[in-house]
Amino acid sequence: MDYYQQWLQEEKDWIGAYQKKIIRMSILQVIPGTLIGLAALFGLLSVAGGNNFLEGAGAGLMLGILVTAFYLLILIPSLSPKRYVRKVKSAVKQLKMEEAEKQRLAREMIKATTDKERCISYAINGHGSKQTPARFRITPHYVLLEGSYPYAILVRLSDIAQVLADEETKTHTHYGTQIKRYEIFTLHTILFYKNPRMSPYESADYGMGFFDANIRNRCYELILRQIRENEGNGND
Repeated sequence: MDYYQQWLQEEKDWIGAYQKKIIRMSILQVIPGTLIGLAALFGLLSVAGGNNFLEGAGAGLMLGILVTAFYLLILIPSLSPKRYVRKVKSAVKQLKMEEAEKQRLAREMIKATTDKERCISYAINGHGSKQTPARFRITPHYVLLEGSYPYAILVRLSDIAQVLADEETKTHTHYGTQIKRYEIFTLHTILFYKNPRMSPYESADYGMGFFDANIRNRCYELILRQIRENEGNGND
């Protein structure tokens, strides 16, 4: 059995479910709201200008159709499951795995997905994200975080000499119609070093970021626990 392809299909199905949810919400809520809002706005502007409401509403409706069509043309490709699977494959490629290791990775990830002790699923909310799905998984040999930025962060535990929890101050810019608003927040991180860190200013080899400190802490504890188990069992 090709576990690697089976795992990639599972990844595709997972992000595909989110794509369907967003498209369904857009069709049932966003698009009708935009069409009605623009039609009403242009109709009222037409009346204010001494013209017919229906003529203005018709113009607003036509504009709304163009806007929502453009919105869908951008939305659907951006949420393509194939696009996200390519990002997962890219993360695997960076670790330069042979075929046997890819199969081991896939078997462990498939098993971890259904294990609540090894898989933490959550939604990313705030600071520019709106309930986008994310998932952290820990296996005997690997750590995978997907859904954040970059989309897929894959770490081979045998490459890592030190893991630290840290915080970073970040700024997110909210763009309004006329003003920009800046939001300062704390990003809670897990930092991975291939060699023990000699200075707090030393860049990590891998980093995972979380908006929620509690989620970061849970993930961090799972990583430390797995490292201790590996040391006790002599796992590579």
